[in-house]
Amino acid sequence: MFSKRLKYLRKMNGMTQKELAEELGLTLRTIQNYELGASLPRSKATVARISEFFDVPVSSLFEADDFYVLEAEKKSGKEAGSEMRVLLSDMSALFAGGKLTDEDKDMVMKTINDLYWEKGTRRRC
Repeated sequence: MFSKRLKYLRKMNGMTQKELAEELGLTLRTIQNYELGASLPRSKATVARISEFFDVPVSSLFEADDFYVLEAEKKSGKEAGSEMRVLLSDMSALFAGGKLTDEDKDMVMKTINDLYWEKGTRRRC
């Protein structure tokens, strides 16, 4: 999860949230929200700055779930992102038993994502 990885990298570099915000040209509140998991970077430029600053690949900052949340926020706003985060958390708990293969889990998540957006589209019509 992005929030945990960012916090880990910041602490490993002995930085405060304020120092990191200043280095990245962001506000303290933005860094706090990132670390709380309340928001994710929306611009590729911000992600690139974080990646370059910590000298890590972008892919190491995010998990697949983060991209689902970003996509939900992009399509329908912050509330949809929050709903997606809850849905993903619930689904992770469902799969915690480890009885499904990774491919099966991906297929279920894709299906749920498709159904979620289909429902959202109908609701707005």
